[in-house]
Amino acid sequence: MDELDKLISEFQDKSASHPNISTLWINYLMLRKHNINKVITQGLSTLKLMENIQDVDMKDMLLLIIFLKSQVSD
Repeated sequence: MDELDKLISEFQDKSASHPNISTLWINYLMLRKHNINKVITQGLSTLKLMENIQDVDMKDMLLLIIFLKSQVSD
Protein backbone atom coordinates (compact mmCIF):
# COMPACT_ATOMS: atom_id res chain seq x y z
CA MET A 1 0.00 0.00 0.00
CA ASP A 2 2.86 2.34 0.69
CA GLU A 3 3.91 2.08 -2.95
CA LEU A 4 0.43 3.10 -4.13
CA ASP A 5 0.35 6.04 -1.73
CA LYS A 6 3.81 7.09 -2.89
CA LEU A 7 2.76 6.94 -6.54
CA ILE A 8 -0.41 8.93 -5.83
CA SER A 9 1.64 11.56 -4.05
CA GLU A 10 4.13 11.77 -6.92
CA PHE A 11 1.34 12.20 -9.46
CA GLN A 12 -0.20 14.90 -7.26
CA ASP A 13 3.15 16.70 -7.35
CA LYS A 14 3.03 16.65 -11.17
CA SER A 15 -0.58 17.81 -11.41
CA ALA A 16 0.36 21.44 -12.12
CA SER A 17 2.51 20.59 -15.15
CA HIS A 18 0.53 17.54 -16.34
CA PRO A 19 -3.02 17.83 -14.98
CA ASN A 20 -4.70 15.38 -17.36
CA ILE A 21 -2.20 12.53 -17.06
CA SER A 22 -1.91 13.07 -13.30
CA THR A 23 -5.66 13.06 -12.78
CA LEU A 24 -6.05 9.90 -14.84
CA TRP A 25 -3.36 8.08 -12.88
CA ILE A 26 -4.52 9.34 -9.49
CA ASN A 27 -8.06 8.14 -10.19
CA TYR A 28 -6.81 4.80 -11.49
CA LEU A 29 -4.53 4.25 -8.49
CA MET A 30 -7.26 5.25 -6.03
CA LEU A 31 -9.61 2.75 -7.65
CA ARG A 32 -6.98 0.01 -7.44
CA LYS A 33 -6.31 0.91 -3.80
CA HIS A 34 -10.02 0.69 -3.03
CA ASN A 35 -10.22 -2.71 -4.75
CA ILE A 36 -7.19 -4.00 -2.85
CA ASN A 37 -8.70 -2.86 0.44
CA LYS A 38 -11.93 -4.63 -0.49
CA VAL A 39 -10.06 -7.88 -1.26
CA ILE A 40 -8.15 -7.63 2.03
CA THR A 41 -11.41 -7.13 3.94
CA GLN A 42 -13.01 -10.11 2.17
CA GLY A 43 -9.96 -12.26 2.88
CA LEU A 44 -9.97 -11.36 6.57
CA SER A 45 -13.69 -12.08 6.75
CA THR A 46 -13.18 -15.47 5.10
CA LEU A 47 -10.38 -16.35 7.51
CA LYS A 48 -12.63 -15.48 10.43
CA LEU A 49 -15.46 -17.62 9.02
CA MET A 50 -13.07 -20.54 8.55
CA GLU A 51 -12.57 -20.68 12.32
CA ASN A 52 -16.22 -21.70 12.82
CA ILE A 53 -17.30 -23.65 9.74
CA GLN A 54 -16.35 -26.90 8.05
CA ASP A 55 -14.53 -26.94 4.75
CA VAL A 56 -16.78 -26.88 1.66
CA ASP A 57 -16.75 -29.76 -0.82
CA MET A 58 -15.07 -28.83 -4.13
CA LYS A 59 -18.16 -29.82 -6.17
CA ASP A 60 -20.32 -27.55 -4.01
CA MET A 61 -17.88 -24.66 -4.49
CA LEU A 62 -17.91 -25.14 -8.26
CA LEU A 63 -21.70 -25.19 -8.33
CA LEU A 64 -21.80 -22.04 -6.22
CA ILE A 65 -19.34 -20.26 -8.53
CA ILE A 66 -21.34 -21.28 -11.61
CA PHE A 67 -24.55 -20.11 -9.96
CA LEU A 68 -23.06 -16.76 -8.92
CA LYS A 69 -21.57 -16.14 -12.36
CA SER A 70 -24.93 -16.87 -13.99
CA GLN A 71 -26.56 -14.28 -11.71
CA VAL A 72 -24.01 -11.60 -12.63
CA SER A 73 -24.42 -12.04 -16.38
CA ASP A 74 -28.22 -11.57 -16.24
